[in-house]
Parts: sequence; C-alpha cells; structure tokens
Amino acid sequence: MSLEQYENIIVRTRGKGTIAFELLEPDLFYMTGYKVIPGFTGGGLIPAYKTLLNGKTRLVYDLKDYVPLASVIDTTDPERLLTLLQSLLSLCERIKENGFIQGEHVCLDEDMIFVDEADPQVWLVYVPLRQRDSMTMEPDSLERKLVRLLSEMMAEHPSLFGRRMDPLREYINSGKNDISYISGLLLKAGTLPPEMNSYGSTSDNTGSPDSLIMERVGGSQRLLLHIPSKGAIIGRNEELSQILIRDPSVSKTHCQIYKTGGKWMIRDLKSSNHTWIGESPEWLEPYKESEIHPGDKVRISRFVFQVKAGTGD
Repeated sequence: MSLEQYENIIVRTRGKGTIAFELLEPDLFYMTGYKVIPGFTGGGLIPAYKTLLNGKTRLVYDLKDYVPLASVIDTTDPERLLTLLQSLLSLCERIKENGFIQGEHVCLDEDMIFVDEADPQVWLVYVPLRQRDSMTMEPDSLERKLVRLLSEMMAEHPSLFGRRMDPLREYINSGKNDISYISGLLLKAGTLPPEMNSYGSTSDNTGSPDSLIMERVGGSQRLLLHIPSKGAIIGRNEELSQILIRDPSVSKTHCQIYKTGGKWMIRDLKSSNHTWIGESPEWLEPYKESEIHPGDKVRISRFVFQVKAGTGD
C-alpha cells in the first residue's frame, strides 16, 4: 500500500513554505501515527498540524526551515551527498523500528525529501493514514521505495556517485533492499582513500596525530587496532568493516573513527552492545559525533581500549 493508492481521496497542495494533504474521507486519519510524529526519537519527521476544512481533515506541514533535496542536489558535492544519504538511511532504519509508523506512507521522492542547508539532518513527510480493509499492507515498501530512490539518483546524477559507490550500485542492481546493509555500504564508502573521499586529512597543523593506535586494556589476549588517517569502521563483518573484532558481542558495523577538521571523532553505528568513552555510564548516542584524544579510553562492547597517538599510516 502506498500514497498513490489514495489519489482519488487525498488532495495534495503546496503553498508558500507548506504542503498540505486534505483527506476527503473522514476515516482516513490515523490518530496514533499523528501523535508519533512530534515525539519521534532523534527527529527527522516534519511535524504535521491537523486542521478542518469544510468538515474534512487537513494535514499541514511547515517547510519554511527546509529546502527539497531536488533543489540542491545539482549544486551539492559528493561528500555532502554521502552525509545526507547516511542520514536518510539512519532515519529509515529508525522508522522501521518504531512500530507505529507505516512505511508505506512515508514520502520518498527527491522533491519530498527535505534538508536544512546548515544541518546534515534529512527530514521526511509522513502522512498518518489508516489502513483500509480493501488495501494490502506491503511490509517492505519503505525498503523498495528507498532502493528505487537511490537507483534513480545514481542514474540522474552520475557525477556525484564515484567509484566508491560501486558496491552500493552493485547491491541495488542485484534487487536486494536490506536497509542495514545499504547503510553499512554507505559508511564504508565514507572511509575510502582521500583521492576518492575528503574525510579527514593525512596531515594538518593542529597537533593532532595522523593516525591512532587503540590498545586493549585487560583481557587475556593483546589486541591492537591501528586507525589510519582516512579513518575506519570497526566491527565483526569483514565486508563492511575495515578493522575486525571477531567477537559475537561486537556488531557487524559497531563504530566509526575518523579525522575531520583536524580532530579525531568517534560515533556509534547503532550497535547492539554500545560504545563508551572514558568512565561515563552513558553510552554514545547512535550516529552522534564525539571527539576523542590520545589518553582516552574507549569501550567497544566488552572490549576496553586505551587511545594512543600513532606514528603514521
């Protein structure tokens, strides 16, 4: 089921800085989905305001703080596009896990995906519609719409998708649509060498080391992780991670460490058993950047590491 199946009973209009959906049948409105939107964890869904127009429910979305992805994609660069796609995949994963949001009713077209030009967060429109008995739910419709979107973007904007996107292109062309796997491919693309990707720098004048060594603290076996200047994903899946920790408590793609703006950053990749810095009892919020320095301790699941300056790649 998708929005297209409602074309005779929904009127969509765009105004100055708004988009509205008028529901011509009163039983279409899904109150539970409507209540989920403003409190959606981590943001990413544009709030809807419910009004009545001639006795019909009207859902209005305020877009004044956003611009459509379609209007900026031709002037963006591959690095920003990669960041936006990673944000989009993260948002779609959270939507899938929510349980109250019907993926069929999330708008996934370039002109209905919105960005804040000062923020890498992607924002989507979700229309809270009630399932109708005459329509069949399609559990993987969000995945299929996402794959279709990526396929169309690759065809229409080939200059933005270089060699580093080849694994993603091959995966999509194979007809598969696992959101978590696509997210892992995008993350891996973000850690390719500088000539293909501008993540980090091999040298700078900030005094920050060009590479890091993470040495395990405690444990029966010595373990050293070498983080090069271009960064790395740490996990147990050898296809998606550059640095492997072969332990079932470590997620396939557990965390990412990289250098940007002369600083070393770490972010958890929504791992099952979390990532910590220092002695803090609070694990890192998924996908949120945190700075690390030589001397810090980083815990990856049950493994604790001391961060040290490296001597080069």
